[in-house]
Amino acid sequence: MSRGANSPHDVVYSAEEFRHVFLNTIPVKALCERLICVESDMDASEARKLLQRRSFDVAGVSDNGKPPAKGYVKTDELRDGNCGKYLKEFTYHDLISDSTPVAKVFKILQNKSYVFVLENDEVNYILTRSDLEKPIARAYIFGLVSNLESFLTTLLVDLNEEVIEKILGNEKIKKARKLRQQAREENLDLSLIYYLSLPDKIKLLKKIRAKNPKEFDRNDESVRRARSWVDDVMKDLRKRGFHANKLYSILSRVAKIRNRIAHCQPISSEDFPLDKVAEIVSNLDDIMGIIGEVF
Repeated sequence: MSRGANSPHDVVYSAEEFRHVFLNTIPVKALCERLICVESDMDASEARKLLQRRSFDVAGVSDNGKPPAKGYVKTDELRDGNCGKYLKEFTYHDLISDSTPVAKVFKILQNKSYVFVLENDEVNYILTRSDLEKPIARAYIFGLVSNLESFLTTLLVDLNEEVIEKILGNEKIKKARKLRQQAREENLDLSLIYYLSLPDKIKLLKKIRAKNPKEFDRNDESVRRARSWVDDVMKDLRKRGFHANKLYSILSRVAKIRNRIAHCQPISSEDFPLDKVAEIVSNLDDIMGIIGEVF
């Protein structure tokens, strides 16, 4: 291997250290918002107009219009009478602790558009899917995908350049070689695989597992070595419900989400609404957790 090519074990250790930070040191309180409250005796139609102007789907309810809340109302249910008439009591399923790790919120928000956050047994905050657009959540997604890419890189690092070129084509290789040459001028000598994009690496991953590839010799020593690593990982992921097609779909989607983060674009889009983003990131977190167990 060229200098800088760590083993999969080394990369997984670094990835687990990254996850450890978000699982143990950064709580959801760094992500959620102070809960907006309305007074119990406030006119419901006026409260509805107020909340709609601020694009709030829900609000807390208290006697003085400030947290902590004793319950909540849904904006679209408010009609006549006062807000207390529409008060809903908090249930166990509505609440999470303010110590909940940021890394856990994606799984929570897969099926819930919001949850209320307990602080010292009082409801003072709310977490919504829109909070996934905040820097701390975006940083976690970006880091998680980057760790995945580093792992894929180490699995594929021994592929010889001839095989890579046959799979990806001359233009992709020319660009990667140019980037590598620039790095060499700075005394950094890494394998060509480091200069390929994540979608390119995903394509290589799929191709080396093909039974009858047309582009290259499946028995090439570098292909067999890489495939051995990949097959071991795929076997363990399959046992946990991540079959090949599901895995490839998740990988291609997270690559697109990371690109949106890298270009300071909203991570939500027509193709990826926030509930789907939460699901994809949650799946990726599970995948990295499984890989951490295996390696």
